[in-house]
Amino acid sequence: MAVHVDRSQRPLLDARLWSRAAIVRTIAITDRTDTKKGSKTTEKVSQARDIALRVLMRVEKGAFAERELDQALRAQSMTAKDRSLATELVYGVLRWKFRLDDLMEEHTRARHGKMDTRLRQILRIALYQYLFLSRVPSHALVNEAVNQARAVLDDKRASFVNAILRAILAQQSGKGPCGSSDATSLARYYSHPLWLVQRWLRQYGPEATRRILEANNAPAPLMCRVNALKTTVRDLFACLEKEGADFEPSVIPGAFQLNTHGRSLRDLPSYQRGLFTVQDIASQMVPPLLQVEPGMRVLDACAAPGGKTALLAALGKNSVHITAVDVSAPRLEAARQNLQRLGVKNVQHRQGDLADKAFAAALGSYDRILVDAPCSGMGVLRRNPEARYRTREEDLQAFADRQIGIVLALAPLLKPGGKMVYSVCTVTREETQDVAAAVLTGCSFLRIDPIEASELPDAPYFLGRDGCLETFPAAGDLLVDGFFAVRMMREKKCE
Repeated sequence: MAVHVDRSQRPLLDARLWSRAAIVRTIAITDRTDTKKGSKTTEKVSQARDIALRVLMRVEKGAFAERELDQALRAQSMTAKDRSLATELVYGVLRWKFRLDDLMEEHTRARHGKMDTRLRQILRIALYQYLFLSRVPSHALVNEAVNQARAVLDDKRASFVNAILRAILAQQSGKGPCGSSDATSLARYYSHPLWLVQRWLRQYGPEATRRILEANNAPAPLMCRVNALKTTVRDLFACLEKEGADFEPSVIPGAFQLNTHGRSLRDLPSYQRGLFTVQDIASQMVPPLLQVEPGMRVLDACAAPGGKTALLAALGKNSVHITAVDVSAPRLEAARQNLQRLGVKNVQHRQGDLADKAFAAALGSYDRILVDAPCSGMGVLRRNPEARYRTREEDLQAFADRQIGIVLALAPLLKPGGKMVYSVCTVTREETQDVAAAVLTGCSFLRIDPIEASELPDAPYFLGRDGCLETFPAAGDLLVDGFFAVRMMREKKCE
């Protein structure tokens, strides 16, 4: 079916005033089709849109976008162009969901929860293309959306999709910038929870808040780390050039950005050989804070997927003895496979809940402990945009209570003079400074061991209050994930 957008159809300009039934009746009369009367044909939906719809439906039910998209892309043979488009559609819709819904609802009285979820996702995909992918012709995005609605729903709702999109295209609706700086307008336009925007406005002001929101909605770069256990920076970069990879070295030694252009990371021989791993720069900054030395016993709590475990091993030249613990058996197994690819040795894997003091006590004593605790993830919203719709402000204290419980259970495992780093990929006060304060109150034998500026020579602006690592909000020229880390030392035995 070929759908033609006729901008001269003035009645469509007031489509937002009509009922859904009126829109469908009108468009049924004006719609032009290439099919004969009585026949029903459906053009094939593109792989990219098909995968995007299926992944978004699963995310709507509580799945994680990264995992679902990875599985979907691995299950199908696709061109790099289609892989890239599917990825952009999934993350684009998730990053801009509120804005897409508001634009949709300007042109129909259907409210969230009353419209079929599949229909809403089909419209979100099309509206994202309309707002952000100018390379897609208007008639093509309408045609694709109508075909997809007909394939997964029915003719009536396909006509509804046609009507809504034609009305929006006729008006060129929704393409202007967010002209207001009040919390509600910013939250809806940039698709962030209102409570979070209100916090940032109080802390940082309107200009900085807008920059944060824009950064969170920008595509996250694929940052990687050279695996020093197997290669050098120079040799890996030479290898990547031979493989035709597109990469850019970072100002942080051993870090680089990889631009896959839709190509699967697993297709690169250098990745298969374990010469590098995916890890954001902020995450790479945490393990060195432990100051590990060969021969030390190191506990990596909440270790999966193993990125920090691997870096600890590299910093210790594969001569540190690491116990990697995680509560999830599947995630721990995935970490084990990743560490094997990277050539990491001397790692013992243990499954268990570290908030259980009996389980924690049985692990033994350690020179160094890394607690990369489960958190709200408010510092990695550009990578996990679905988290912004799932976390409520009242959930933060529950996260903090669990984090405090884990740290207090592990603190007695530190040897005298031993060091612990508590880190989270979030930026809320409850999960950062408040957790550190609660731990110090509960453990008289711990004190803050301030991070020195000399430990962050390439990014000194990330040295925060009280000698903590704080990479949020972005400072300098380096845009990284939002991490917090504090280092503590055990001075004496428990009293």
